[in-house]
Amino acid sequence: MGIFDKVKEALGIDEADSVVDDVQDAAQEAQDEVVQSLGDLSDDAADKADDVADQVSDTVDDATDAVADKVDEVTDESWLDKARDEIADYADNIDAGIEKVGDAIDDLTGDKYASQIDKGQHFLHEKVDDL
Repeated sequence: MGIFDKVKEALGIDEADSVVDDVQDAAQEAQDEVVQSLGDLSDDAADKADDVADQVSDTVDDATDAVADKVDEVTDESWLDKARDEIADYADNIDAGIEKVGDAIDDLTGDKYASQIDKGQHFLHEKVDDL
């Protein structure tokens, strides 16, 4: 014999059914409150996890942006443009230096490698002109 059957027997059938219903309703309400409390805790935990995930994502985004900016700085072609401008400004001096070095090598070798030196000088003059 179950607990509810004993209650029915002790109180009488009609009163027992009413008491059993009240007890069952109270138990259901308590269960609903516990489930709601757990749900609230779960929602809070989920919200906190979302906040942490957002913070991590923001930090990763900031770091990625910082690295991208640094890469842009390093690979910025402005330094190459500046170098080209400097070479263009001093192209005549560079060409004269190429000629002097070639002539000095010719003098040191007794013009033994003059044709190779001339080819090298020509190559270097073209490279300076290309810049």
